Amino acid sequence: MPDLRSDPASLGGKEGAFAGTMGLATEERAGSGKVVVVCNDCDYFLRHRAAAMDEVAKTGARVIVYCGGGRSDAGDPLRLELRRLDCERFRFAPIGDLLFTVRLFGILLRERPDVLHTITIKPNLYAGLAAAACRMIAGRPARFVMMNPGLGRLFAARHSGWRSAFATVLVKIALRLALASPSSLALFENHGDRRRWVVSRIVPRRRTSVLPGAGVDTDHFRPPSGGRPVLPFRFFFAARMLRAKGIGAFLAAARLLEADLPAAEFLVAGEIDRRDPDHYPIDALELPGNVRYLGNLPDIRDALQSAHVVCLPTAYGEGLPRILIEAAAAGCALVASDHPACRAIVREGVTGNLVPLRGGSVDPKALARILCRLSEHPDRTEALGRNARQLILRGGFGQQVVNRRYASLILGPGRT
Repeated sequence: MPDLRSDPASLGGKEGAFAGTMGLATEERAGSGKVVVVCNDCDYFLRHRAAAMDEVAKTGARVIVYCGGGRSDAGDPLRLELRRLDCERFRFAPIGDLLFTVRLFGILLRERPDVLHTITIKPNLYAGLAAAACRMIAGRPARFVMMNPGLGRLFAARHSGWRSAFATVLVKIALRLALASPSSLALFENHGDRRRWVVSRIVPRRRTSVLPGAGVDTDHFRPPSGGRPVLPFRFFFAARMLRAKGIGAFLAAARLLEADLPAAEFLVAGEIDRRDPDHYPIDALELPGNVRYLGNLPDIRDALQSAHVVCLPTAYGEGLPRILIEAAAAGCALVASDHPACRAIVREGVTGNLVPLRGGSVDPKALARILCRLSEHPDRTEALGRNARQLILRGGFGQQVVNRRYASLILGPGRT
């Protein structure tokens, strides 16, 4: 097994490691400007992107954030201005989306930002089109940066008919228009998503960049100081309760292992959003006896420190799953689907194991075999967790480094 502590090359090649792309701008920003951010969900923004936008605000820029969705208990960043902007998160609705685009156009005409930064597919698409129109009229925004934290359902879905295929074609054309300006930039969380957009000619590669998610606080998420308990051996699944995230495969694997691993525990944590058509009603189901649903935990650090293996058999259009970054920082062995979003963190035989995706899902039997093998070799599992921690420390995944790099990309060369 490669020793990640002494061999940086063993962290992976160009497609897997982020360390080579994390150089920081060194010039001080001259003057200030206005940055408008549009995100479809306030909870997501506060938990995943607010710290990076705070870095932008530290340069003297005025940062105004328009968010839809609910509000979390994460608190409002002091240097940011949060404003409400309702957005339908789960469906494309022609009339509602047209009105949303018109509202965005009005906001941009009124705000006249120097930079527009959008997050997730609907803001990327509709605010991008509104920005293109506003630029022709008012010459602003001068810079447009869109973040793609995964490609979501539209790009991940297998087309069931001509309507969905036609919709995808229209979205690609609209994204090309939104990104037509030479000052535009598309950000991704994994190399596979970027490659897909470049090959589809949505955006040229020179106007793209890859960031390792939102980074992770390696002081907060760390292995337990006294080591993990030998028993019970714990497997942990944490994500939104969506079928596409693989919760069904995890529960099926737990049921298969109930007799073979009677002392093992399978822990599940995550939010159930019943507005989402793909939600999984775990709280209404009869679970196997070795499974405990912990609900939606505000902080999963304690759960990670008690878990030996973190599992994410996802088929969702992920960017870079936060749970895998946090689990790796906490020194857990990782098991995930062989998905572009997971490969940057889950290195086969080094930090964990990858399970093949067949027909858009993970085979519970294949997953159960891997989980069983890990429980039978605790020393090996512990070594995988140590390697995962080293990958985070040496691979450019630290929150402070990521946020500074994120801010420099939003403001542009020489602006941070």
